[in-house]
This record gives sequence, C-alpha cells and structure tokens, in this order.
Amino acid sequence: MKFNKVRYFFAEAFAGVGRNSLMSVSSCLTVACCMLILIFSYTLASNVDYVLAQLENRSGMTAFVDDELDDIQTEELRVRIASIENIGVVTLITREEALEIMAGREEDAARAAWIRSLEYNNPLPQSFEISLIDGRRHEESLAAIESFLGHGIYLINSDSQTVAALISANNVVRIVSMIVVALLAFLSVVIIVNTIKLTVNARRADINIMKYVGATDWFIKWPFVIEGMLIGLLGAIIPVLMFWLTYDPMIDGARGILGEFATLVRFRDGQDLLALLAPVILAMGAAIGIIGSVVSMRKYLRV
Repeated sequence: MKFNKVRYFFAEAFAGVGRNSLMSVSSCLTVACCMLILIFSYTLASNVDYVLAQLENRSGMTAFVDDELDDIQTEELRVRIASIENIGVVTLITREEALEIMAGREEDAARAAWIRSLEYNNPLPQSFEISLIDGRRHEESLAAIESFLGHGIYLINSDSQTVAALISANNVVRIVSMIVVALLAFLSVVIIVNTIKLTVNARRADINIMKYVGATDWFIKWPFVIEGMLIGLLGAIIPVLMFWLTYDPMIDGARGILGEFATLVRFRDGQDLLALLAPVILAMGAAIGIIGSVVSMRKYLRV
C-alpha cells in the first residue's frame, strides 16, 4: 500500500471523526462505559479472589506437644514436621508464650493479671503453629501431621471446615466472575457495533457515491475502519486513565471500611493490574471499533 494512500486513509478517518463529531463522541462514550464496567468487574473479582487465596494459605493448624518431650526432642519433632511437603513455617509456642498470648487476648485487665499469675503453675502445653504453602492442600497436609499423633503430638486443632468453605467460595467467585466478564464483553460488542452502525449510516450517501464512481470496497472501507479503530482506542483510553487515577484511592477507602480485617490481607497492586488491563482494554477497544465499522458497512457496499 502506497504512502499517499495511507496518508489519505488516515486524513479521511480524522476528518470523518470531526465531521460526525456528535456520533463519534457518542460511540466513544459507549466504548468507554462498556470498558469501564469490564474493568470494574474484573478488578472486583480479581481482588476478591486474591483475598480469598490469602485466607486459604493462612489457615494453618496447631499441633500440641506431649509434656514428656524435652527441648531436644521437641526441636527434632519440629524439624520433622517442617520437612513435610506443603508445610511452610513451623513455630514453637512455649508454655510461657502461650500463657502471655492468652493473657493478651483478655480484655478484662483483672483477668489478664490473674492469667499471668499462673506463670509458676502453668497448665498450658507447648504447641506448634503450622502454616501451609498451599491452602488448597490442607486435608493432605493434615493427614501427614496426624501420623505424629501418639509420637510426640497428642492433639491437632485444624479449621478444615473454614478452609473448605473458603475454597468453595473462591471457586464460585472465579466461575461467576468469568461468566460476568464474558457476558459484559459480548454485550459491549453488541452495543458498540450498533452505535457505530449509526455513524456509518449517517454517511451512507458518501459510500454510495464512492461505490458508483468505481472505488474498490477496501478503498472505501479503510477510512471507516481506521475511524472505528480511533473511536475504539479513544473510548478505551478514558477508562484506563480513570482506573489509573482512582484505583489506589478506592483501595484506601475499602481498607477504611474493612477496618482491622484489612490489616490481615493485601489487595492487588494497582500497577500490576494496570500493566495487565491497559493493553487488553486498548486492544479490545480498537478491535471492537474495527469490527463495528466492517460489520456496519457490509450492506452499503452491495451496490
């Protein structure tokens, strides 16, 4: 394709955007609104999935150590448990530390002081706080640790039901979010194609004249295709910029609403999301604009 033709196509495309400014703005805003809904839906679902995954991995277990074990045996047992596949960190909680933790959780100062007074007659056992690498393998890890029952461990506390509930919730969120994003993407294409059809329809006389004087279909199409691409890109840039400007303030607001719970989890980093979303949204905007132009022009080229 010659440079003069390319320059002509782009000149006509920019001129078309200017001549049909009202329809161009309407199409651009339609793209922007649809892309913004897509970005919001994906960002919400992604953060929910991210938080649930963290909660899954933080749901470990507590193994209580037999009193008969001395310090060397206890350390050997800790190392053996830590060597199990999928076991993360195994932390020994001494009897003194357990007593202090129990007192620290007590809101009543008098009761907290009474608990600390048991220091010389401490009824609490030593225990291992065990974290997991992959929370989805909780049952597998629990079964491995249960093999130590009667061999240095006499009781294991595990929140298996909570982990199962979190995994189920996470699976539901992932499936629902995929369906919602796919549905929104489809609806976006339909809405935008119909909007661009109105733009092309307003210029059907120009298309017919060019067709009658012998212009080829693609010679007629290229300015409209480029115009659709420009409208799609402009419409996609707007929500990307809005996301860049508003994501961090919105996350700060969410932390304020969630209170102490927000200190237990992390949200997706805005820059990581932007690096993922920006090229996808811009490509989608351009592609939708091109598809809308091509689809809309078909009937006007049948002369």
